[in-house]
Amino acid sequence: MKRVLLVIVGIILGLPGFAAARCDTLSAFETVLSDREAGADVLRHSFRFGEAISEYEALLELQTDPIRVDAIRRKLTETRRGVIMMDYCHGPEPVAKRRLPLKDFLLFYPFKNGSWRQLPNPFDASAPDAFVQAVYAPKGQKDVFFTARDAAGCRNIYLTRDRDSLWSAPALLGEALVSAGNEMYPILSPDGKTLYFASDGLYGMGGYDLYRSVYDEAAGTWGAPENMGFPYNSPADDFLMMGTEDGKYAIFASNRECARDSVCLYVLDYGTLDKEVKITSEAELAALALLQPSRDLKRLDNDSISDRARSSTDGTLAYREQMNVVRGLKDRIYRVEKAIDDIKMGGSSEDADSLAALEKLLPALRDTLARENEKVHAIESEFLRSGVVSSHGEQSSDREVVGAGSAYTFTKHTYGPKLKITFAAPDPSGNVFSVDPVGRFARTQPQGTCYQIRFMERLYHASLDDIKGLNPVYERLTPDLRYSYSVGVFPTLQAALSALNRVRVLGFPEARIVKVQGGREIEF
Repeated sequence: MKRVLLVIVGIILGLPGFAAARCDTLSAFETVLSDREAGADVLRHSFRFGEAISEYEALLELQTDPIRVDAIRRKLTETRRGVIMMDYCHGPEPVAKRRLPLKDFLLFYPFKNGSWRQLPNPFDASAPDAFVQAVYAPKGQKDVFFTARDAAGCRNIYLTRDRDSLWSAPALLGEALVSAGNEMYPILSPDGKTLYFASDGLYGMGGYDLYRSVYDEAAGTWGAPENMGFPYNSPADDFLMMGTEDGKYAIFASNRECARDSVCLYVLDYGTLDKEVKITSEAELAALALLQPSRDLKRLDNDSISDRARSSTDGTLAYREQMNVVRGLKDRIYRVEKAIDDIKMGGSSEDADSLAALEKLLPALRDTLARENEKVHAIESEFLRSGVVSSHGEQSSDREVVGAGSAYTFTKHTYGPKLKITFAAPDPSGNVFSVDPVGRFARTQPQGTCYQIRFMERLYHASLDDIKGLNPVYERLTPDLRYSYSVGVFPTLQAALSALNRVRVLGFPEARIVKVQGGREIEF
C-alpha cells in the first residue's frame, strides 16, 4: 500500500524517479485484470453464466484498454445469449463420442473415401488453418457447397454447379447467410433440404456455433439460419454437422472437452435431434453438454463396424488399444516438452527444481514410447502375414479404426486427389463500388433498377469521415425525417452480396442490401 501511495504522489507531482514504479504498478494491475478475465472465461465455458456475467460487468468498470473493452463486451453479450438459449434446449440421444486430433479429425467422418480435398484448391485458394483444412467435394457431385474468403477476408458460403466442362461462377446463398464473421463446413442433410454449417459471426454463444438453413422450394431460396442451441452449441467451438446416408446418425465436432490440438466427435441418434428438454439450472446444462453416451449394450451398432473390424475383431481391438497407449504417451511427451519450454521462456529461478524434474522425466517417456511403438509394428506385421485387408482392399495398418465393438466405429479415410476444374467467370459489368482513401457522395440518384447496400441512418447529414472511404454514397430522406445512406450500384443481387462484407467490416455490421428503382427503395 505504501508503495502504491508513493507512486500516486509521484505521478501527481510529476517527480522524477517514479516512472519505473508507475510502470511496474500499471503492469501489475493489467496482469490482475487479465487473470480475472481468464477466470471469467473459465466460468463461461463451464456454463456458470450468472457468475461469468457478474465478472465481465465488473471488468468493464475497471478496464480502460479499448481493445479489451470491446472483447469483454462481446463475451458478455455471448454469455447473456447463453442464458436466453437455456429456454430452447434439445435432448438428443448420444450414441458415442471420441476424442481425435484436430489436424485430421474430418477424415473420421463416414463420408465416402476421398471426399475431402485438401487446401488450397480451385474451390478455396486459402491455406489451411486450425479448423478449415479441406473442402467436401465427392467425386461425381454436381453441386458443391464450400466456403472461401471474400474481398474483406471473411469466409462465406458459396455454391457452384458442374456444367460438364465448366462449373458455374461461385454464388453466395443469400444475405441471411452472409455474416461479418466466418462460416465453415457447409454440409447438406441426407434429404438435401437442410444445410448445416458453423459460424462465428451470427447470433451465437461464443466461438463457432452450429446453424441450419432450410431450403424453400417455392421461393427457391435458403431460409434464415437457425442457431441449433444447446447441447449442439456451447461457449467453445462447435462445427461440421452431418447426417449419415442411412439416416441413423448425426455427427458433429466440438472442442468443449478438449485441448486446442484435438476435438471430440459426438454421434447422436438422428431421429432425436429436435427432442426438446426442460433445463432449470446451469448444472443440468453442463451435464447435458457432455453428451455422455448410454452404455446400454443393446445400442451396439454392428452395421457401423467396418468389414475389416468384423473379420479380425480380436486383432483390431488389440491394435486399437495399443494405438491408444501410443497416442496417450505422445500427448504426455508433448505436455512435458511444452512445460519445459514455458519454464525456460519464463526464466524464473524458482522453477529450477521443476525444470530439472521434467528434463529427467522426458528420456524415460521417450524410451517407453519407443517400446510401445514396437508393439504396434508387431501387430501390423501380423496383419500383413495373415493378409487381413479392409473392404476397400487396403491393408489393416493403412486404415485406422477407432471404437470397433462399441456403439459406433470411426474409420479413418484418406483425402481425395487434387482437383482440376474451371469456373465460369462472374460478370462484373455494371458494378459501381469502391473503398477509397476518401469517400465520395453521389450528386444524383441512380437511374433504372439496381441493388445497393444501405449501411447507415442519421438524424443529421453525414460527413466524409462518417462514410469511411465508401464510394459512391447516396443520401435519401426517410418518411420519419432521418437521413439514410446507401453505397454502390449493382445490377444483380449476387454482385451486391459479394461487396456486403467489405462494408460491414468498415464498422457497419448492420449493413444490408436494398433494391432501388428510380432512386427509391422497393420491396424484393
